[in-house]
Amino acid sequence: MYYLLFFTLFLQLEDGEPCMIVESLDGYTLVNENKPHQRIREDLRFVCFNDAAEEECFLFKGYMVYRGELFRVSMRVYKNGNVEMLDDHPMGRLVRLH
Repeated sequence: MYYLLFFTLFLQLEDGEPCMIVESLDGYTLVNENKPHQRIREDLRFVCFNDAAEEECFLFKGYMVYRGELFRVSMRVYKNGNVEMLDDHPMGRLVRLH
């Protein structure tokens, strides 16, 4: 799991913007105009577990921020270091609290 944190420090998408794993919204709040009553838990720590289908990898479920948007993501991390994004669900925009 520490590998994935390290890996995402260097991950940039085509537009050059970084993606970062987050474990807390400390100092921020989630805004989603389409789901104004949506709530997420305070503790966003990610979950890692072995993939029963393949013993050469583990699964990661957690949250990432990209361009000010929060996404719930699932990724597969292989022993050889490759990382595969399985899915991502936009949760809303992060806004800094004052």
